[in-house]
Amino acid sequence: MSINQYHIQFVNNDINEKKVDLKKPEQGFPDIYFIIYDSYNNYHSLKKYWGYDNSYLKNYLVSMGFWFSEKSQCNYNQTEYSVSSTINSSYLDIPNLDEKIKRINKIELIDLIRNNKIIRVLKKYKYNFKEFSLFKHKNISYFNYFDVENLFYRTFIYLMQEKIFGVSKPDYLKTNDIKNSIFKTNKENNPFFVYVHFPIPHYPYFFDSNGNKITDLNKNFNRTNKFYYLSQLKYTNSVIKEVTENIIKHDKNSIIIIQGDHGFRFLTNEKASDIDDEGFSILNAIYLPDSNYVGFPDTMNAINTFRYIFNNYFDTKLKILENKRTYILDSHEIINKTQIY
Repeated sequence: MSINQYHIQFVNNDINEKKVDLKKPEQGFPDIYFIIYDSYNNYHSLKKYWGYDNSYLKNYLVSMGFWFSEKSQCNYNQTEYSVSSTINSSYLDIPNLDEKIKRINKIELIDLIRNNKIIRVLKKYKYNFKEFSLFKHKNISYFNYFDVENLFYRTFIYLMQEKIFGVSKPDYLKTNDIKNSIFKTNKENNPFFVYVHFPIPHYPYFFDSNGNKITDLNKNFNRTNKFYYLSQLKYTNSVIKEVTENIIKHDKNSIIIIQGDHGFRFLTNEKASDIDDEGFSILNAIYLPDSNYVGFPDTMNAINTFRYIFNNYFDTKLKILENKRTYILDSHEIINKTQIY
């Protein structure tokens, strides 16, 4: 079977700069932080499959004025698909099983993230766009450098360097770099939309629960190990807390979205339907300056995130989309599991 490139289009086209008008709040247009924590599961899922009560994070965010969902889900179980659909508030027009399976270029999906519908609407109100993520290099697929560097760490040259000079692995998850970049964001005359993508708690697992580096490759890349995932998730909670406190301290009137892009996809010893469900489980917490969370459902799916925010905070009348999810294999081929939930 030949595999042809497929160019992405959107199913829903009701959000654009010509159709959507935002009501200006009394205090002016707020800065908006859209912060993704990669592969972060929702509260309900962590309790069900890990036996872990994530009340620490839930209680902290609620105390800070956030709306917190226990059962949110994403609409695609792969990063680029999920984020591009969420930040464009639209389902992706991708082929069904009854067509030939077609390959989608990840670079095209990343372009949809950078040139998204939400920022095009916001630019009408003088918003600037800022990005702190691993999508910086346009021609490098997400996480590809892990494979390259992992090969280097297995070479004789690296082993000799490590033995003689004590060379250690760099922080190529860039967690601190991303965090510090957000902290350096200065208030400008115009509001800004900030897209942030932390690569944690997604594997490889380089942090224990206290944020100490793990240098054992057998642990780093053991993606099915729930203990290592949960340990890195606990460290992620401290990052979330630090980032959130800093934003609210310096930018209290901002809108903050804290979200996973997909769930943990490597459960073992569970039935197939549970493994599938887990791949769509996501953390979802939203902070609005006026705390108007009326109508926010606990089962909010990611694609409606900005629709609910725009409706509640900017007085728009955007349609809330039906909850649907599409399974995508690691090879980026779509399989016939699109379903309504």
